[in-house]
Amino acid sequence: MANFASINSEFSDKSDLDSFFQIKFVNATRGIDLTFTWICKSLRTTSFQYTQGTDGGNQGVPFALSAVNADIANSSISAFMNVSVVIDSFAIEANEFGWIITDEGSTGTTNITLTEVPEVVPVKNFQLTGFSLDNAVLPCANIEVTITENDGVPAYVWISPANASTTLVADIARAAADQLITVILEDSEADQASLTNVAIPRLFTAVEIANISVVTNIGGLDATVTVFMLTQDFGTYEFSIDGANFQTSNIFPNVVDGAYTLYVNDGYGCVTNTGFTVDVSLSIERASAVGVVPTANSMRMVQRITSRFNNLENTLYQDEFYPKEYKNRYEQLYQTNDGVIPTQFRSNYDGLSVKIVDCDGKTIQTPSIVQKSSNIDSRDSRDCNTFNFGNDQTGIFFTEGNIYDPGTTDIIGTYNLFGQLPDWGKVGNTVVLTVGVVGSFVIKQIVFDSTVKATVLII
Repeated sequence: MANFASINSEFSDKSDLDSFFQIKFVNATRGIDLTFTWICKSLRTTSFQYTQGTDGGNQGVPFALSAVNADIANSSISAFMNVSVVIDSFAIEANEFGWIITDEGSTGTTNITLTEVPEVVPVKNFQLTGFSLDNAVLPCANIEVTITENDGVPAYVWISPANASTTLVADIARAAADQLITVILEDSEADQASLTNVAIPRLFTAVEIANISVVTNIGGLDATVTVFMLTQDFGTYEFSIDGANFQTSNIFPNVVDGAYTLYVNDGYGCVTNTGFTVDVSLSIERASAVGVVPTANSMRMVQRITSRFNNLENTLYQDEFYPKEYKNRYEQLYQTNDGVIPTQFRSNYDGLSVKIVDCDGKTIQTPSIVQKSSNIDSRDSRDCNTFNFGNDQTGIFFTEGNIYDPGTTDIIGTYNLFGQLPDWGKVGNTVVLTVGVVGSFVIKQIVFDSTVKATVLII
């Protein structure tokens, strides 16, 4: 157990004190080497004297204790010593490490005993325990690294990487690629400690902006701008389209036509920018709330009959009211001789209802709706083919390949589309490519390309 140096007294005969006693105080770090001598006098007339007392008896010990207390308090080492006095003894204890306090002898009847208690210095365990990153003075060139430690004694020297800082905080240069560095610090007592795998992010440039999606909102008056970053390798991104007001969301709704500059803060104070244009007449048109139901997930199964009604299996008959706006209903015509009509539909509306009406418009039945599946947040991961479509655009098409578990990338099946598109292949949807042109992209257009003999998603 650690403790400071001290010396303790004990008087064996209160009535006959020694003629003098001496205590030495040494601190090499502070350059102090002092010996204090207390002399027994008939009358104390100056410092470092004590008296036996007028009765020649038991007053001597209290006078000696009082003298030690007063003389230490008025000495040059008073700031470093604590004196405690009890009825028959005193104790002098240093309040810091580095002191040696010794008994330098006494004379007379030798009835005072001074007991030395050497200091016990705690075992030092200088360690670097962690780090954090923050904005540097020049954030696009450097990053501020703060080291946490145990048992170090400031000031510090940055051995690696070399740095002029004398604290636990230093600005470290960023490079073209991410770095994992080892920090080595030396404290004022020449002890060294190291910390490995200190992650320094790469330089932040506009290359980190993967895509800016501009999608015209319903009504055609403005657009929603969505920013897609290449990776999440930096801090918490902040985005702005005016250079002043930054937000953590990467989505800017209701942006009107015009030329803009996108500003992105990497979370460590470095801001990069790139330009983009909003033109609602040229932007992707946001899909209606109710999309086309594909044949792979048809609204109903109809039998082959000869009539003016639907006569194809796996097709959707629809009457759309309020064209080009949100559709408030679909209608499916059928005849009584169709028998049982198994019907299914897909929708993103919250409230749904079904009615069966006769030719006069009278409701004859209100069937209940049973939800069989949910496509919210569903993901599809499969092999695809990509090629350069020209004009900085990439084409994606599907022939055959593997289907993967999106969470684990394990193969869970195969597919054969022979140039057709998956159900989710719609303008405005987002695809993520992990090979070649890597990133998240919005589908801008769908065309048939005779070269690859397939329907192609254009991003």
